[in-house]
Amino acid sequence: HVSSEDCGYDGEVPSEERVYEGRAARDDFMALLDELPPRRREVFLMHRFMGMSYGAIALKLGISVSVVEST
Repeated sequence: HVSSEDCGYDGEVPSEERVYEGRAARDDFMALLDELPPRRREVFLMHRFMGMSYGAIALKLGISVSVVEST
């Protein structure tokens, strides 16, 4: 979850152009994410979006921290 302050939302309705750009950026990001190998994608999402530490990821996946770090 990201607060409206963190994403720069100032209470105004975004323009159609800004909405389009946001959707295009999201689609580009999702396409790049889909290109990652499954394990790397999983580690990335756990770390960046779930806020998990490398140690917690290693424990959950049953791998070493060094493997998580190199992924």
